[in-house]
Amino acid sequence: MQSNQAIRLIGEQMEQSNCFGCSPRNAAGLSLSMYKISDGLTTTFTLPTRYESYPGIIHGGIVSTVLDEVMGNVIAVHDERLCFTTTLRVKFLEPLHPDVPYRCVARLVHRPGSDRELYKVTGEIHPADRDEALAMASASYRWITDDQVDMEMAIVPGEIEKYGSYIKESR
Repeated sequence: MQSNQAIRLIGEQMEQSNCFGCSPRNAAGLSLSMYKISDGLTTTFTLPTRYESYPGIIHGGIVSTVLDEVMGNVIAVHDERLCFTTTLRVKFLEPLHPDVPYRCVARLVHRPGSDRELYKVTGEIHPADRDEALAMASASYRWITDDQVDMEMAIVPGEIEKYGSYIKESR
């Protein structure tokens, strides 16, 4: 069952976030709004022609980005953990077209049982009005550590404390 209200994603809440997938502050981005379902997330979206590769065809990298964005946020919403994508495999079944409404659904299929295991998530993009998969993906995600935040991310000192359980302590 889907909630009727869009979730405020953790990436949106970070003052410095310019996330291409979800931040409303990124003028070139997708500004995806997501809704919680029992085992995942869903979003509906329509892409303009600026995201084309060939005329009338949405670029595969943008399709992959939509899938990765929704799939990665499943973990942040359901388990309150920020993760890096470690693998992303996308199968393109039919092209997506500009100015057509679509729906992406992502589901959490495996939670790690140890620090060495990864999250596993699947996702699909469908036309907004039917359940015909146009693109399918599977991905693995690793929980971000505080050391990785310090070394890899541009977060001002003190802001990371706001996200407590979302970040894994390296120590």
